[in-house]
Amino acid sequence: MPLGDYEVLKKVSRIIAETPDSRDGLRLAVQCIAERINADACSLLVLDSASRNLVMAGTYGLEQETVGSISLAPDQGITGFAFGTRTIVNVADKRQHP
Repeated sequence: MPLGDYEVLKKVSRIIAETPDSRDGLRLAVQCIAERINADACSLLVLDSASRNLVMAGTYGLEQETVGSISLAPDQGITGFAFGTRTIVNVADKRQHP
């Protein structure tokens, strides 16, 4: 039975709290979210205060080596749009998004 949103939030909180290695914790948390939304891939980007860029902090469905090495300007692409507007962006075809 799939987990509900509240149960996923509890599970993600537990993963982060109980996983000693932060990189592993973020990977497991992103995997949990990806499974909940039935996504083939899912990534978490955080704002780096020094560079002011969004940096990949965890991923599921992509190579783990991309963590920490991929960054986007806060106004770049769909991710930057969601960050800048603080809204959820759900598009069927990302290539069609302005």
